[in-house]
Amino acid sequence: MNTEKDLRRKYSDLLFAKQNEQRYPDQKGYVKKREKIERQYWDAVLKSKLPKEQLETMEKQVINELEEFAELYKQNVENDLDSDKERQTFRELFKHKVLEDISEHEPKQQKEESPFNKQQYEAKAKEFEQRYGYDVVYALKREVLDEIKEMDLTPAQREKLQQIETELEKEKKMHQELADTQKKNRKQEANIQRTGNRTIEAPFKQREFFNGVEGEYTRNNKIDKKQQVEQLTNEMDQAIEDYFATPEQLKEYLS
Repeated sequence: MNTEKDLRRKYSDLLFAKQNEQRYPDQKGYVKKREKIERQYWDAVLKSKLPKEQLETMEKQVINELEEFAELYKQNVENDLDSDKERQTFRELFKHKVLEDISEHEPKQQKEESPFNKQQYEAKAKEFEQRYGYDVVYALKREVLDEIKEMDLTPAQREKLQQIETELEKEKKMHQELADTQKKNRKQEANIQRTGNRTIEAPFKQREFFNGVEGEYTRNNKIDKKQQVEQLTNEMDQAIEDYFATPEQLKEYLS
């Protein structure tokens, strides 16, 4: 095992043990655990024979890494809490909207008792969808509708609620079709780009091939034609003579 890597791990365990000991001073189990881990760490330090300067540098690096990790973890927790708040806010807005839509109050009375800003809702809903995606939006809307279905509603209200559910499923289907179309278009664009690359590459290779052939043809033309004919004739005569040198070669020639 890597000596310094092992020391870093043991030192990290020691720091966590010290934190738990400080956090729970009345529990003796944490004291014993810290003492055990500390003995293991210093035994490993003695065996490693690392210089004091290198050991101090390693310990500072571990402390900095743990502090960075703690800060990142804190930010993630805060982001999750913010996300939960935003989801809850969206649920309440959508629930308010649905209750307004299925309300049986007169328009004037509805405006006085429970005013609802449709434009504000649509703006927040659009912002929320852009941040979290439609799948999250659909799941939250579905939860709200299921929750409202458990309420004491009149037949007319249940009919309106059913219409809202139908519209939600249509909305989901539309988003799915749009996502499929975008995925198909991206795939086609990728294929076109690959085809375009091959189209650009092919003429280059073709040109390279013909340039090579042309060069070879030019070089061959520089050789005297008479020498070529004499060379081919001599080679052919020699090949024929070779076939009559032995019975086996003659048999091969006749075959």
